[in-house]
Amino acid sequence: MGYPGSLDGRNHAFELIAEAIQAEDGLDVVADSLAAASDVHGDWLEIPDAAAALAAAELVAAARGAPSPLLPAEAIAWASRTPGLAALASRARTACEAVRRDSELRDRWAESGAVAAWDAAVVALARRLA
Repeated sequence: MGYPGSLDGRNHAFELIAEAIQAEDGLDVVADSLAAASDVHGDWLEIPDAAAALAAAELVAAARGAPSPLLPAEAIAWASRTPGLAALASRARTACEAVRRDSELRDRWAESGAVAAWDAAVVALARRLA
């Protein structure tokens, strides 16, 4: 199935990862992306925000020692040495649920006929955050 943020969201996901790694305040980049998804309160998440939130959650999972094999090695290394990143696990789980519940990304996967596999990948990500 590939990266859970793909199907028109891959570029947004990798942009978030690159931005976090290169930023002086990379932890804030991740936290802001998770907050954007977590704080929607019933609003529909568009692909850029949904894909970025899943990428941010992947960075948090990597910081907790459970990286995706699809995450670039540079991102895993950055996540493992970024203080405070692992502490965002609860917010990352909330963001994953928001993306699963109501997002343009979910709709695209549904249209592709592969929403069950996508959903399983997002659930697996959330488990890596527990």
